[in-house]
Amino acid sequence: MYVDFKEFNWYVCILSPIGYNAFKCVGECSNPLPARLNATNHAVIQSLLNSLNPEIPGPYCNHDEMLVEAGGCR
Repeated sequence: MYVDFKEFNWYVCILSPIGYNAFKCVGECSNPLPARLNATNHAVIQSLLNSLNPEIPGPYCNHDEMLVEAGGCR
């Protein structure tokens, strides 16, 4: 799905890019976190806290780039 910022009148505050391909990265991350997931320090700490107390949410899949080729745990 291509999101065109002009369709939403977002071009006024978003100068570049003019749009992006919206892909999805969702879900919980496994514990322990595999190296291939490109986990942040926050995700590692979140995973440790979740293993000590399951009421604390674990890390989740998220992306930093507008075009998602691969996600990582955050």
